[in-house]
Amino acid sequence: KNGRTLESAQKFAKAATVPFEHAALRFSGPSRKAALLEYLRCRLRPEPAEEPFRIRGLPESRPSSTVAGGVKKKDEVTRALLGVWAVEVSLAHLNDLKAREVSVDAERSALRDLLRSLSDLDVHQRIYHLLQSHGWLEELMLFAEARRDYTTVILHLVSRRDYRTAIDKLGEFPIAGEKEEKQHCDLVCRFAPV
Repeated sequence: KNGRTLESAQKFAKAATVPFEHAALRFSGPSRKAALLEYLRCRLRPEPAEEPFRIRGLPESRPSSTVAGGVKKKDEVTRALLGVWAVEVSLAHLNDLKAREVSVDAERSALRDLLRSLSDLDVHQRIYHLLQSHGWLEELMLFAEARRDYTTVILHLVSRRDYRTAIDKLGEFPIAGEKEEKQHCDLVCRFAPV
């Protein structure tokens, strides 16, 4: 109420007793994209170290196996789902702002922060598709670089016929190990004829 939906979204994200579905539905609707996005961003922020990442309000499922770093698989799935949804809502919100000819700088910066925070998840193909289909190609490049997905970076630059930048990027990529050295050589060989 009273036009304070962003504040409300932050409070709902912190409330452990409010089921996820109820809060998400409360902020769904065309006029509340910013609030839904704020709610999802707050939910994606890391919780204290002693608690695993989970959707508050949903019952705990049986224990799942852990992956590297002691993070449970189900927590990564939850984070991936919320992350992709947050990217999708953020892109729709940015497009709405652009259509109304409102400044998108702050929201664009928030999207970039969100993308950096999601770079460790295995949902990159979906996020690449979303960014590309919405026309946010700079953010696609930033996300690919954050993931150290140099193939996507070079492929994107070559497809735009920006050969000079592609060559410069090849020189910038760090080669820390044998795998990255092989990837670098493969990229050079793949795009040498271009």
